Amino acid sequence: MGRAPISKDGWKVLAAIAHYNSKELAKLCELSPRQLQRKFNLLFGRSPQDWLNHQRILAAQQLLLSGEPVKEVAFELGFKRVSHFYRQFKLQSQMTPLQFVFVKPREAAARVVVMEAIYKGAREHKGSWWPDWREWIVSIDAEEVPARAVGTDAVPAIEDAPGSYVRVRA
Repeated sequence: MGRAPISKDGWKVLAAIAHYNSKELAKLCELSPRQLQRKFNLLFGRSPQDWLNHQRILAAQQLLLSGEPVKEVAFELGFKRVSHFYRQFKLQSQMTPLQFVFVKPREAAARVVVMEAIYKGAREHKGSWWPDWREWIVSIDAEEVPARAVGTDAVPAIEDAPGSYVRVRA
């Protein structure tokens, strides 16, 4: 009997436990490195180490935004040299860690200002949008057609509700 599939959040947790190392991740999952590679190609469309490198930089971004110094973030995430961390960070983020720390909070603040301006100038429309939509549809074609009955010979039901696709986990 197979194991339950791991969710994307589950993979992120395992990535941190494995210290962002694909061989360690394979061991944790009791898979061979080749099996892990096939699984990652199916799930994420990339190699395990490429995905792990990306996750490590995302973790670094969160730590940097929380106020941790660059050097501590680098060592906490397993980089042996700060220069290697800088290089990987810039490769993934198109900016250095210090630029990221400087720019991201200002971008977020700017977005808040823009959204407040949008909301300030917006008018509230009470009620549902369905009457407007129906009016628009009728202006295009006023002819109403009765809904087809599912489960007849003309429109056979595929399967009983809720359907097997609803029970499938991604």
